[in-house]
Amino acid sequence: MSGGSGQQAAICSEPAKLEIESLDYEPAEDAGGKLEGFDRSRTVKGMRLSGGECDDVHLFWNHITKHLNWWRL
Repeated sequence: MSGGSGQQAAICSEPAKLEIESLDYEPAEDAGGKLEGFDRSRTVKGMRLSGGECDDVHLFWNHITKHLNWWRL
């Protein structure tokens, strides 16, 4: 569900696309469980990295570890 190495952290094709996205959602609804360190916000933004047919990589600031983190389906 969150950060790691290998294919899960990859995109499927280039060019990759990086977009700003709203964090006004609960990733647990999509990711199948609570995402530690994720804080839902109407004002703070995250980023979405996409490329090809793979699931998008959602980037957010982890408020527990104080590092950039990610999740994907």
